[in-house]
Amino acid sequence: MDALQVGSALQPALHLPFLPRHLYRAASSNERRLNFWRSKELCLNYIQDALLRKQWKRAAEFLTSYIESLEKDFSTEYMGPSEIIWRVGTEILCNHSPSNVREFNSFIEQMKTLGVKRYLKVCLEHAFHLLCNGRIDEAYQNLSLAESWRFGERTVTQDKEMKLIQAYRGLLDYYSWSNKKNILLEYEKDGFEDMSVEQEMHGFFRKAAVNLKEIIKIPGVWDLFVKSYVDILHDIVPSHELMIDFNTMLQKSKKRKRRRLGLEVIFAVLDYAGWKKNVKAWSCLARQVKQIVISEKHLDWIKQEWNSRKDWWPAFHFSRYLAKSNWQENERLSYEKALVAGVLLGKGSLLGHPQCLDYGPPFQPPFHLEFCSAYENFGCCDQERDNSIAAKYHEILDYIDPRGHKLCGTYIKDILCQECSPYAAHLYDAENPRTPLRNLPGLCFDYCSEFHFNCHSAISLLTSDKHIQECCETNKTHFCNLLRLHDEDYCFPNVLRNTALNRNLGSVAEDRRGCLQLCLTEVANGLRNPVLMLHANDHTHRMFVAEQVGVIWVYLPDGSRLEEPFLDIKSIVLATPWIGDERGFLGMAFHPNYKNNGKFYIYYSYMDKKQVEKIRISELKVLTSDANKADPHSERNLLELEEPAANHNGGQLLFGVDGYLYLFIGDGGKAGDPFGQFGNAQNKSVLLGKVLRIDVDGRSPDGKPYRIPPDNPFVSDLKARPEVYAYGVRNMWRCAVDRGDPVTKKGRGRIFCGDVGQNRFEEVDIIVKGGNYGWRAKEGFECYDTKLCRNSSLDDILPIFAYGRNVGKSVTGGYVYRGCESPNLNGLYIFGDFMNGFIFLSSRLMALREDEKTNRWKKQDICIGSTKACAFPGMIRSYSKFIISFAEDEAGELYFMSTSYPSAYAPHGSLYKFVDPARRAPPGKCKYKPVTVKIKSKRIAFVPRAKTVLEFLNEPSPTNPPKRSSIPPGATPTAPSKKSKKVASSKIKASTVKPAQSNKKTLKTKAGAEHHKPKQKQQKVARVPRTTLAPSLPKRKSSQLTGAKKLPPKKAAQAKGKLGRRRKERR
Repeated sequence: MDALQVGSALQPALHLPFLPRHLYRAASSNERRLNFWRSKELCLNYIQDALLRKQWKRAAEFLTSYIESLEKDFSTEYMGPSEIIWRVGTEILCNHSPSNVREFNSFIEQMKTLGVKRYLKVCLEHAFHLLCNGRIDEAYQNLSLAESWRFGERTVTQDKEMKLIQAYRGLLDYYSWSNKKNILLEYEKDGFEDMSVEQEMHGFFRKAAVNLKEIIKIPGVWDLFVKSYVDILHDIVPSHELMIDFNTMLQKSKKRKRRRLGLEVIFAVLDYAGWKKNVKAWSCLARQVKQIVISEKHLDWIKQEWNSRKDWWPAFHFSRYLAKSNWQENERLSYEKALVAGVLLGKGSLLGHPQCLDYGPPFQPPFHLEFCSAYENFGCCDQERDNSIAAKYHEILDYIDPRGHKLCGTYIKDILCQECSPYAAHLYDAENPRTPLRNLPGLCFDYCSEFHFNCHSAISLLTSDKHIQECCETNKTHFCNLLRLHDEDYCFPNVLRNTALNRNLGSVAEDRRGCLQLCLTEVANGLRNPVLMLHANDHTHRMFVAEQVGVIWVYLPDGSRLEEPFLDIKSIVLATPWIGDERGFLGMAFHPNYKNNGKFYIYYSYMDKKQVEKIRISELKVLTSDANKADPHSERNLLELEEPAANHNGGQLLFGVDGYLYLFIGDGGKAGDPFGQFGNAQNKSVLLGKVLRIDVDGRSPDGKPYRIPPDNPFVSDLKARPEVYAYGVRNMWRCAVDRGDPVTKKGRGRIFCGDVGQNRFEEVDIIVKGGNYGWRAKEGFECYDTKLCRNSSLDDILPIFAYGRNVGKSVTGGYVYRGCESPNLNGLYIFGDFMNGFIFLSSRLMALREDEKTNRWKKQDICIGSTKACAFPGMIRSYSKFIISFAEDEAGELYFMSTSYPSAYAPHGSLYKFVDPARRAPPGKCKYKPVTVKIKSKRIAFVPRAKTVLEFLNEPSPTNPPKRSSIPPGATPTAPSKKSKKVASSKIKASTVKPAQSNKKTLKTKAGAEHHKPKQKQQKVARVPRTTLAPSLPKRKSSQLTGAKKLPPKKAAQAKGKLGRRRKERR
């Protein structure tokens, strides 16, 4: 609003044509009183409507009329305007006339007169508006006048408002003095050197700090006034300590917006060169960054702040020169900056979690540990490693006299045995293969000080690092700072005493909701709706992956895929590109004697010559000339069934422990099984909606290409088909045979199935001979067809678990884990749902565990992708969202297949393997030697597409940040140079993990067989060898000296040579 408009807005007796006429007509006293309140409410409504439409002039006119009505007859009864009046007025004037303060001052004076009891609030608002318009002096004058105001008895509210006014005025005092300081620095340097002026400046600074803390302590006043104050100080006094105080107070808030503002403020502090070396500022930032990363919430806050600084902060704060300079000047500063740099630059940003020096999870040693017995229940050492550490210990003690044995023996043993700690990787900074490795484990400062005081001469025997040997034997503080960890919870011995870290250590990790924390590795990608993965149980450990279009691929134990498919019948299989089409290649099973007879069985949809849709189950054989190719001409039809509809095709084939083939047939499709009086599923005279069992090694007398097992439950029922093993199923999608407990064999032979529901419940069943699973009478535990459900002869088998549509909409049956690599998962039935229960956007992973006492099954969700839990080489944090099927390899490890686009011709499917990050099997226990198979086809190396957790954490910025993070010299880098292929003699190659592979380019794929060919060569990431072993020393007789003896130069050289030879061994 320009000056003319504002003037008119504030003039009395304005005509308002928009208001109803009855507001102006003559009336009696009571009527006038009533009309006044009506007009007040109507006027407020008109004002608010104008504000919403951003009609500032119209809003100003209404507000003028409103104020005039307040000043008339009823002003004595109406004790002053509510807060909304001056808030609205301020908003109108700020938006309508931001450059004109005169009108605003006039309005504020009216508000002060009308709302005496709200005078102080109005004064604060007035001061805020003046500050926003750069009128610092006028704001200060208004605050000074308000400070001297008195009206009636003082109330608690008035006391709080007065405190705020005094605090704001104090801050402006400091602001004024900051201006004066800059002027003195620029023009009157001699004057600034006057000690009295400097003392006066410090006095104002201290008052300002107290005032700011007073403001922020009061709830409800963290408004734009405070933010504008910080913005003002940016220009005059950049990044001063008041901003750090402000940040500290903001971080105490429970409100996200305030904590977000706190992060902004502390980043802004460190944007200024004058605060590059401020330890307090770096500590604040490090603490906040750590809290965010640990909680895994609001990581986007860090990214947003970093994105605006990533082009210049690396050189500004994290250069190699600065890292060295910081370390020499202030070790604490160096550590705080190292932590922040680790997160921002992706260097060493992993949080402490159970992990060994070979990058794998800890394990339970198979045998008793004699030396490092503290870790014999769970840790990172087997008996062989324990013996090796014990040998090093005794070797070191040969250089220490008997008195030193007693004084230092326990310290040396504790330090050496940290290799066996479940947190060994964190203690040695070895969680990330790319980060530097410590020579000695992280020790808590008090423990380190005691060790150094009693046994400092033993330092040279524990490490070969020259820097530590030269500087730390006499400097306790320097030595203990070198061994300091950023997180004191993980240093030794605190890590042993921390109940949070040791609670449920070695068990499957759970989040706060009880969701099991599992991880994944990507095994294959570029697949067209992968519907199954099988092994041939022939000790070759090959994996056969089938696509819905009718192509089966062979994957070898090394992860590569053969270029030519095992079987390609896509010209016969009925499949369409429609999303969610259930037809296609659906099932496959290898004969139990496949190794000798080469037979396998397939289940697929096809269209016959009469254009009738059918499902076909047939037998094929492998070529005698090539073990990796099937003979398509060997097909022998076992069974064909006409499908009444395009859905509910079933598709599972499997061999039970009895050697018979089980077939799982859908109910025929449509909705509610509408076929016949009782539906197909309850009609034992038809094969639809059934579990069938046949003997493929024989023939029936009636000419069928299979034999009926003599103990099938309905062989003597003339009204039933003899193939029927169980009935009352709707559309079982994915079933599996339980291998049984590896030791007790308990549970062996049970068949678990997921049966897709109609529109209310999904269920998981265990198949029993002759069982009726209730459909269509029941769905889950509830009735579906009420009439059938009430039939007393139903005698149905209840599911072991059922869930509603709020959980999922299409169950995908899974497997009971009986593998070797993740012992925690033994007995856990892992399954999923094709789509989430709330929206058609994502799938769901779940698990069931049986309570042996009650025989009931308890469900838990499975969560994938925790950055902290899955920070291991090769592990990923996400998967394609539609889960199609689960699988088991020859060793019993579990997998699942999913796609990001559920169309049979879309090459967006992937295969993933489950990994328990909390515990693995002992090294060597799960090794197997695959039987060699002659390969005639070309191998195609696997190129992963999913980004691993480590790649995510170490993702470089677009600029070229320093090659090394600013980690202090105590963390000696061990990465080999480009020219040298050998590792320095002071390090031992402890890694037993295969190099990770990555592919940063998106591979383009085609619908044909060529869609698997990678267009980029496999890239190997070199692992940095890890070690923590002390140098091997030549045995010598002990002397009478306490502690370690100094070696003559010749002997020292011999010891060093022996050390180099011994360090070539692998753990």
